[in-house]
Amino acid sequence: MATAFEPQRVALLARRRALLETASRAQDELRGLQGATPDAELVEEAQRAWDQRLLEHLGQVERDHLEAIDLALQRIAEGRYGSCADCGGRIDDARLTALPTAARCTPCAEVRERAPMAARRARRRSGPPM
Repeated sequence: MATAFEPQRVALLARRRALLETASRAQDELRGLQGATPDAELVEEAQRAWDQRLLEHLGQVERDHLEAIDLALQRIAEGRYGSCADCGGRIDDARLTALPTAARCTPCAEVRERAPMAARRARRRSGPPM
């Protein structure tokens, strides 16, 4: 299925595959350190179960990135990719090229990023609770 976002879809799939391969190598290295051998049943497991097992070996950052990739691929499949999740406006092509997992346009993303900083500044100004 070719879409206007085919280059982003291909890049997202490649990044997803690279993350899973990294996790697989890390798991293989861990097995080697533990002296374990791969279980025959593991080889025959469905891909989804295998992915789930690999996710357990990913760090939180990698899991978050993989989830963002999967959500972006889902938006592509549903025809929502390129639309801002907050305002519904169009996400610039340059932003999608630089950050293919972007779910928000630049103005909405900036608002979300500034909100926690403003809350921290307000807490600092008000001082410690009494």
